[in-house]
Amino acid sequence: MTLRHLPPVPSMKTLADYTCPMLLVPELHGHAAAAVIHELSYLLYRAGFVPDVLPFYRAALDGERAGGTATDHGWAWPRAMVQNLTQPCFALGRCRAPLVWLQGLKPSVHLVFLLAMPQNYVSNDRALETGLRQLNTDQPLRTRLSAARDCGELFDVLSQVSLPAWVDAA
Repeated sequence: MTLRHLPPVPSMKTLADYTCPMLLVPELHGHAAAAVIHELSYLLYRAGFVPDVLPFYRAALDGERAGGTATDHGWAWPRAMVQNLTQPCFALGRCRAPLVWLQGLKPSVHLVFLLAMPQNYVSNDRALETGLRQLNTDQPLRTRLSAARDCGELFDVLSQVSLPAWVDAA
């Protein structure tokens, strides 16, 4: 399978540049970590960012179990590496009711960013994580993200999160 690629690093200016509307789920079907990670893994696979859904899913779930990424605001950022992927990307899923996240050992989770990361790729990983942290600490944008009615509105909120200027220098 030929992997789909995002634009080169210098054109990555917002969080929306790391995803597309078809990777955004306003209402997840799953209600537990494994089901949600599988649902989002399948979207990344179907969109052409992940060549094989099962190894990606297992790596993301194993990584989350080993060192959970749940935040105090109810977000989780599981990740897995993908060979031959040139830029990081993510699928985003939201659930109105709190998800069962790893046997309840983590804070209640209602928003999951599943990150597909290129192997041996570090610099833009920091930019993506910086953007996610910025969104996580911006109360008005968090509120808008939670209230978004559809993929388009979710995408609009992500497009308002500007990445640090140092991304352009990469």
